[in-house]
Order: sequence, then structure tokens, then C-alpha cells
Amino acid sequence: MKSFTAISLITAMAATVTAAPAPIDYTPPGGWGSVDYSKVDYSNVDWSKVDYSHVDYSKVDWSKVDYSKVDYKKVDWSKVDYKKVDWSKVNYDNKGYAQWDSAAKIFTSSYSVQATPDQVVNGTAPGPFTLTGGLKGSRGTFSYGIISDANTICYHIEIHGFRGNYQSPAKTATHIHQAARGANGPPRLAFPNPVAVDEHQPEGKRVSVGCIAGPFTTGLTANGADTGAGFHVGQIEKDPKAFFTDVHSSLAVPGAIRGQLA
Repeated sequence: MKSFTAISLITAMAATVTAAPAPIDYTPPGGWGSVDYSKVDYSNVDWSKVDYSHVDYSKVDWSKVDYSKVDYKKVDWSKVDYKKVDWSKVNYDNKGYAQWDSAAKIFTSSYSVQATPDQVVNGTAPGPFTLTGGLKGSRGTFSYGIISDANTICYHIEIHGFRGNYQSPAKTATHIHQAARGANGPPRLAFPNPVAVDEHQPEGKRVSVGCIAGPFTTGLTANGADTGAGFHVGQIEKDPKAFFTDVHSSLAVPGAIRGQLA
């Protein structure tokens, strides 16, 4: 079968209703599987008329897409190849969720951590360390997915009962630290602080979702270097027991809640 031209493809993908007396079937004669995506002129695609349910996202050349014209709400991100998207060009309120959904199928490892106040300790290595009790009444679920070959970690963090302000000498107050259970260590990764779902209920659910890739920085220096410098997410996969996650509050600076990755 001959390949479709760019014009015929655009017409075929359109899902508009015209003044014709009967609905128009835009399905290509060979079916949607016959579309040759390599011949699509993406610069001329009117994305507002595309039936996104028929798009084979695995064949879309994202390097040629005009990101400003995509209706991101209609994209099935679970079918998009995370590594092929230039996420810096995606201007979408739910970008973090899009990243998570796109990356989930290629995670090389994943972790779901229940963080609680009773796991928080104070003190610096080599110790001693003392339990602080954290911020009573607060709790959180920290979900992480790693793409080791891309030195990327995705995060879906939900916390409840947080009070006070975020406070940390690092650039954010939400981290993964390197230290065993009951000990303290430097932050290796810093994540955007969770934001209240309802601004009128700041002690309700707060969420932070997205992905970050190395090289990493935390904004905190030790021995003249950033504590994230040279860190690779593969280190977590090799020994997850050696890492914990937490969030810090002005009412509990050593940590509001904490949980070990394994």
C-alpha cells in the first residue's frame, strides 16, 4: 500500500463534523495501522482536530512536534515513550502526572515508603542519634520510580497533617538522604515540596509529582561540594536500605516525617 501524504494523513486524523448529511468516516482505507508516521509533516498538523484515541504514540517523532499546539489533556501519557519527549517544552499544569504515567512502564525499580514522625532522628554522623518524635499527626506516602540507565528518578509524594513552613538549608525541604535506619546522613536528592491540593486546608493532602534527572544538586555543601554532586540513582538500587526519605518543617527541623526505602 502506498504511504499517505502529509495532507491525507492530517485529513484522516481529523475528527470534525462537517455539514454533510451523514457522518464522515476518516479511517484510512488500510486502517489506522497503515499510517506511515515517518512521512507526517508535523509542522502542518492541526492538533485541535486530531482524534488522539487513534494516535500510535510509539511512532510519533516528538523531535518534530510543535509542543505549543498539542492538547496535553487528550494525550494518553501511559502510551508515550518518556525518553523521546523534550519535557522542558511541555507546558501543562499536570506535567508531573504526565511524566509519572509516561515513565512508569520503564522503571528499573520502584519504592513505596510510608513516612511517619516516629522514625525521625537528630544528630550528625557518626552519632549519637536520638529519636525526636517528628511532627505528630503528620504522615506521608513517598513513591519513587527509577530509570537507572537515564539517571532519572520519578516521584509521587503525598503528605497529610503537615504544619508550619518548609525549612531546610538545602534548596527544598523534601529529600532522599543517604543513611541507614536510625542514623542521619546528607541529602543526595532534593524534590519540589508538596503543594496543598486545597489551599484552604493546608493540613490536608499535599502532593508533589514529577521526574528529575542527573546531574543532581541539593543546594547543600559538605567538604566544599554539593551533597548531590556525582550521585547516581543506581546507588539506591544497589542498596535501598542505605537511604531514607523525609520532609522538614519549621516546627520539626530535623524532620517532620521519615521513612526508609527498604
